[in-house]
Amino acid sequence: MSAEEVYARAAPSVVEVFSLTIARFRVADRVLPSFGSGFYLADGMVATNQHVVADAQTVIVHDEQGA
Repeated sequence: MSAEEVYARAAPSVVEVFSLTIARFRVADRVLPSFGSGFYLADGMVATNQHVVADAQTVIVHDEQGA
């Protein structure tokens, strides 16, 4: 399989993950953003690294279709 074929097959399952955490005990810079990537699993769930979503109040997943 060529690199182009691998990309074409894998790209639709790759997502960007953005999360926001509110630091309750901080006075300044209370909103802590985090960015990462992930991928769709067979059941529609998304796998990403724990540090991207740890303690997040909001998580947004963006895929190639804008979802």
